[in-house]
Amino acid sequence: MPEPDLGASPRALRAAGLTRDPFAEPGLWPEGEGYLDDARSQILAQLGAPDAYGAPAVLLLGLQGMGKTALLAGALQRLPDGWRALALSAASAKTEPLVLAQLARSLGLDLDLERPTAVLWRELEDELAARLDIGERLLLAVDDADRLEAKALGALLEHLTPLLGATVGLVLAGPPAFEEHFDASLREYALDLSVELMTLSPLHEPGTAAYVSQRWEAASVGGKARRALGSADLARIHLLSGGTPGVINDVARSILLAQRHPWRPLLALMGVAALLAFTLTLWIPDPKPDSEPAPRPLALAVPEPEPEPEPEPEPEPEPEPEPEPEPLPFPPLESRDPAHYVLQLHVLSTGARAQGWIDRQKVPDAFSWRQRDRGDVVVLYGDFASGAEARAAAAQLKAQGLGEAWIRRVRSVLPELAPP
Repeated sequence: MPEPDLGASPRALRAAGLTRDPFAEPGLWPEGEGYLDDARSQILAQLGAPDAYGAPAVLLLGLQGMGKTALLAGALQRLPDGWRALALSAASAKTEPLVLAQLARSLGLDLDLERPTAVLWRELEDELAARLDIGERLLLAVDDADRLEAKALGALLEHLTPLLGATVGLVLAGPPAFEEHFDASLREYALDLSVELMTLSPLHEPGTAAYVSQRWEAASVGGKARRALGSADLARIHLLSGGTPGVINDVARSILLAQRHPWRPLLALMGVAALLAFTLTLWIPDPKPDSEPAPRPLALAVPEPEPEPEPEPEPEPEPEPEPEPEPLPFPPLESRDPAHYVLQLHVLSTGARAQGWIDRQKVPDAFSWRQRDRGDVVVLYGDFASGAEARAAAAQLKAQGLGEAWIRRVRSVLPELAPP
C-alpha cells in the first residue's frame, strides 16, 4: 500500500533550517504570514465590507487555483459586527433540493425536505425576513457556483433577489465563463439585478517571489533559514507555475525541498568511471591485417556538367502591420447602456490629483474621473459591452503599468457618483 504524501521529508526540512513544510498548507496563512498582492488585498477588503458593495451581488471570477476559495474564507472571517456569514459549496450542493438543505442547516432551520420546493423556499424566505427584522444582516457566499445546475442557480437568484440589498449580500465564485451562465439565468427569470465583477489574475514574477519568500521565512527556525532563496530558483518557480497560487506550492516544494538521494554522489562517481572506461576503449587502435590488399586501379572520373543556376525568386513584400486601434474618448456614464462595463482604476482624494494622472497618459481622452458621494474621486476607463472585453482591457492596462482595474457594471457605478 503506498504511503500518503506527507510533504517534504524531515531530512530536507532540517537541511533547509525549517520547522515545517512552508508549502503544505493551502490557501491564506494567518494574519502576517500570508502574502497577498495588491489586487487580492483590495478584493479581500471589499469582500469583507458588504456595506460598501456597489451592487447587491458580486461575482468573484478566476481560473482554478487563483485563490477564490481562500479569499472567500478570509472575507467571511472579517465581516463587521451585525453581519452573519452563510457559506455554501456548490461542489456538494448542485441541485435545488441540496441548495435548500445547505441553506437550512446554515440557518439552523429544520426543513422537511420531502415537501415541495416552492413550500421550502417560502419557509426559507420567512426565516430570512424574520432575521432581518431583528437586525441581523446576512452574506451568502457560494463557492464553485459554476457547478450549480441551471435550475438551482435560477431558483436561488429568483428567491433571493427581493431580499438583496443593504441587508443581504450575495457572492458567487466561479471561473470567468460563469458570468455568461449568470447573465443567462437573469434573462431566463426576467430579473433585474446589479452585479459587481471581481477578477483574479495570476501573480506577476515579483508577487510569486514575495509569496514564496514569505512562506519560507515564516517556516524557518528562529526566523532565519539556513538556505537563502536564489533569484534563479524564484524565477524558475514563477515560470513553471505560471503565477497561479494553487500551483506555486507544489512547484516550490519540488524545487526547493527536493529529497537528495544519499547514494547520489557515489552513483555519480561510478558513472564518471564508466565513461572513462568507454572512452579508453574507443582510443585503443584496431590491429593491422597480416597482408595489405592489392590496390585497385582508379577509375577515370568523368566530370558531370554543372547545372545551370536557377533564378532566385523575388522576395514577396512583407505586409505592413495593421495600426492598433486608438482608445475611444470616454463617453458620459449617464448616456450609456446600464448593462455595459467600465474599469475603475484608482481612488484618489481630489479631482486635481486624478486629472494630473490622466494628463500624463498617452491618450488622456480615454480616461475620466468622477467624484463619489463619499467625497473621494475615481478614475474610470472604457466602455465595454461584455465582461470578456473588459477583462482583456484590464489585462492590457496592467501590462502597461497603469495598475489593477476593477471591472464594474455602469448601473452599479452611477449610484455612487455625485451629479456631474
